[in-house]
Amino acid sequence: MRLKKILACCSLMAVALSASASVELTFEDRGVVTGAVGNPYAGITFSGSPFTRGSTLAGGTGNFVGQVDASHLTNNVAMFVNDPAIGTGFSSSLTINVAAGFSTLFQMLYTTYDSWPGTNVQIFSEADGKGTLLGSTGPFPLVDQAGCTAPLACNWGLLDIDLDDNVAHSVVITSPDNVFYFDNIVFGDLPSGTTDPGTVPEPTGAALALTALGALAFTRRRRS
Repeated sequence: MRLKKILACCSLMAVALSASASVELTFEDRGVVTGAVGNPYAGITFSGSPFTRGSTLAGGTGNFVGQVDASHLTNNVAMFVNDPAIGTGFSSSLTINVAAGFSTLFQMLYTTYDSWPGTNVQIFSEADGKGTLLGSTGPFPLVDQAGCTAPLACNWGLLDIDLDDNVAHSVVITSPDNVFYFDNIVFGDLPSGTTDPGTVPEPTGAALALTALGALAFTRRRRS
């Protein structure tokens, strides 16, 4: 009876630890040619004229340098808002819906070549920017591009919103049209199966260890 309880406990803990995973959208799979984001990621959809564009250093037309540091991948592609009906510099917005919901945190890198007002990020409990406002930012802090020549934007800023245990289903990003680039968008703790770009996340090391422990206990029981 005691062995059965141990096995059951190990199994439940392994499932719990592997049931969620953070997702990071880098947009590298979209290529360097400017184009609409579309909806290429399982369970994650975009609206509001989001496009991706590659850095000029990678053969694209984006006036930015891809982010390169110890905690992020080399990024030659980034997302931006481009609504032709609005015009460069006028306030625009895009919405990202996450069907399964996410919690813990939201992070995003951003860059621009000048100081622009009217920027913010809002996190909502329901899709399409509806429901309860769970977190938000004020205007994006200015990114110091001193020393950048060509491309004009060679440094990035980080936005970080703590959600605790609240479950969000949409993110609304407001910024002037066609002047901000966004990259490394992180949704913390999504249920298993909602990842970038649609593969099931692998169990964590702790989950695998617990599963192995349960198997070892079962083996020892059979030998005794």
